[in-house]
Amino acid sequence: MTILNSQCEIQELFPMPLIGTEIDINSLSEFFLDNKFHHAYVEKVHALPGTGAKSTFSFGFGCGILETLLTVRGIPFTYVRPKQWQKWAHKNIDKGNKAKEKSIIAAIQRFPEADFKLGKRSYHDGVIDAALICEYGIKGIGGE
Repeated sequence: MTILNSQCEIQELFPMPLIGTEIDINSLSEFFLDNKFHHAYVEKVHALPGTGAKSTFSFGFGCGILETLLTVRGIPFTYVRPKQWQKWAHKNIDKGNKAKEKSIIAAIQRFPEADFKLGKRSYHDGVIDAALICEYGIKGIGGE
């Protein structure tokens, strides 16, 4: 998850709060209650071919939790399709790279001060995607 201000400057980066492998609903709910948000951008995802029924259900359940909490907290949100934000974010990145690599490059270029590793050894692709989705929402959909 990523919080950007209206100038697309990172205010906060953090992974989705979890208890084990499940979303920590209480922590996420408190987070939305404790912070003032003007808008959220949520990736409109779907099941991938070859994905098992259990993981597809868990993934959809997690998306439902997020959408429900945003609605209950009165935070307006817009769905963004992966191909939309990726096309926008990856437009100046070498076509030879894979999507995850392109996102890492794009995020580092756009937000050089950010720690997308969150203190770990490898990049946190969920946080990277969240930052790019949020930036796309503010600049891509919203006007620039």
